[in-house]
Amino acid sequence: MKFILFLLPLLLSSVHSHHQNWHQDCNINIEQTIKFNLILNHDATQSAILSQLFNNISNPLHPNYGKYYTYDELCYIINPSENQYLHIIYFNKNNNISCEFFCDSFMCSSTIRNIENVFNVSFCSYRSEEHTSELQSR
Repeated sequence: MKFILFLLPLLLSSVHSHHQNWHQDCNINIEQTIKFNLILNHDATQSAILSQLFNNISNPLHPNYGKYYTYDELCYIINPSENQYLHIIYFNKNNNISCEFFCDSFMCSSTIRNIENVFNVSFCSYRSEEHTSELQSR
């Protein structure tokens, strides 16, 4: 089962190339704990079902227009099997990553040092005179 490592700061990593006044600083506190999400991939069937449900509630001509699905209803529809997430739970536990499972994703936290080692990434911060960004992954 594949999963997606989602580090919110990673989305901002392109900021450095678009602004001349940004300065990279890789002397960061590697013992700092940060939060990140691991998201399970949905198979084609799950994706098609979710897409159809969301299209229905967004289509003014559909009888379900304007309705919504609760968290529990969506989890029931997605319904990942134990095999899809148990090995991720064990992987996280064996790598000193604390995680809480939410239906099809994990909210995790660990030190920068540990994340760099486990996922083979490096972290830096970027600063500018205008504003300071969050921690960045490169």
